[in-house]
Amino acid sequence: MEAVSSAIEKVRGAINEINIRIKRAIYGDNNERLDFLMDSFYKLSPDQKNMVLITAVAVIFFLILGIIGIYINRVGNLGANLNSSISAYKALEEKSLEYNAKNSEFQFIVNKINSGAGGGAIKPFFENLSKKHKITLDSLNENMQNLQMDNALGTQFREANIDLRVNKISLPRLLKFLASIESEGSFYKVSDLKIEARYDDKLYFDTQIKVKGFKSK
Repeated sequence: MEAVSSAIEKVRGAINEINIRIKRAIYGDNNERLDFLMDSFYKLSPDQKNMVLITAVAVIFFLILGIIGIYINRVGNLGANLNSSISAYKALEEKSLEYNAKNSEFQFIVNKINSGAGGGAIKPFFENLSKKHKITLDSLNENMQNLQMDNALGTQFREANIDLRVNKISLPRLLKFLASIESEGSFYKVSDLKIEARYDDKLYFDTQIKVKGFKSK
């Protein structure tokens, strides 16, 4: 994971920086501080040397405590950053899985529409379907309109509104025809149906059928 590797590199950098600061504090740049202190120390009296040694030990002790405090503080901050990075990575991974699942569902629907009537011309589909059921279409009108902005299918499809008129049809044949529209049309749905009785033959009816579906742009 890139977040973990980055955090480890930050820890290593912090440790290296602390080591450099310690060397500079003790020796100085190019060891000039160490040489000066050694010359000055040898010129002191025994009592002064003891005092310097005690002072030096105390300074080094408190210096080490300060460095340890800085180290602990930086490690704590890096640990918090690492936990935050891991949490962000997990959240991103979950979102990625969720997106892939939703995208798969979307592509399945798109392919399903394209494999049915939505992928071809509307008029030939209904003409062939009517011939299959030995039905005469007295009229067929289609109207296209854009889908709403919040509909993801709007990027690839438009809404198709089809008006069919079929006269002199029996109820059993009408029901089979309607079922075929929805089963073979892939996302075509009968949205409205009007049936009018015929005066010349009570076994047949005149119908107006409204169908909604999708059509490739």
